[in-house]
Amino acid sequence: GYNNLLDLQNDIYAERARLDDGEKEPESSYQFVLCADTDFKLSSGFDGFGPLRPMLDNIQISCGLPPRKSNKCTITGNDVQVFVEDFQNTAHPVTELTFIGVTFSRFTNAAITGTASSAMRVLVVNSQFSVRA
Repeated sequence: GYNNLLDLQNDIYAERARLDDGEKEPESSYQFVLCADTDFKLSSGFDGFGPLRPMLDNIQISCGLPPRKSNKCTITGNDVQVFVEDFQNTAHPVTELTFIGVTFSRFTNAAITGTASSAMRVLVVNSQFSVRA
């Protein structure tokens, strides 16, 4: 599993680049597992990382195995924690994003936002939103 979001984001970027460069065909789904009992801190600015940008179709980001809220994966900080971009008019559109068991905490604007079209589905399952930790 992932113990930081920067490694997760780098893997997502690398896979998206392979798809866009025609090096491979997309998988039917992508599953990324966050390490249980982990606080994933986001911060804006030059040396900070954030927000997470999931840019693969049928991507699932889950907390532990089996995925559940009691595994305590918490994304904290930042103005926006997840930014969902519009990839509908690309060779590899993104139509669905799922979070399972993730807690979104201490965001100042929105936990999840973006420019995605109405064709995009964002599912948040067995998760929690909290402005305070």
